[in-house]
Amino acid sequence: MSEATPSMPHAEGSDASGAPPSGNRSKICVSIGRTRNSAMREQHARLAEAGAELVELRLDYLRADADVARLLADRPTPLIMTCRRQSDRGRWRRSEEDRIKLLKQAIVSGCDYVDLEDDIAKSVRRFGSTKRIVSYHTFRETPR
Repeated sequence: MSEATPSMPHAEGSDASGAPPSGNRSKICVSIGRTRNSAMREQHARLAEAGAELVELRLDYLRADADVARLLADRPTPLIMTCRRQSDRGRWRRSEEDRIKLLKQAIVSGCDYVDLEDDIAKSVRRFGSTKRIVSYHTFRETPR
């Protein structure tokens, strides 16, 4: 979803192949990795105007703290919030505890989707209407 690397995201409500339940149509997700909250909001608006239906915000690209409330306010499309750690080829440089806290904040704040790696998904509780995408990343082989 966010980079051209093999991964197997699995949104809850979809089957193991990632296919949505019958009746739901697929969407193409556009990923934004910017260093400023304002730049993410601006690009999100431009992408929506260009026809994007789903946007992923890569919170690990931000230099400053993520302003989750501001990023979610008046969003023109549904959002996926992702914060990828370095071991999964992300840019998060702070502690794992801070990363999980940020992902939990996105959930509590009502983000449409949050992307969680499979090894932390069980420790991050469901809340509200936020859907969880559980990802597994491998860079040595294509998962089967």
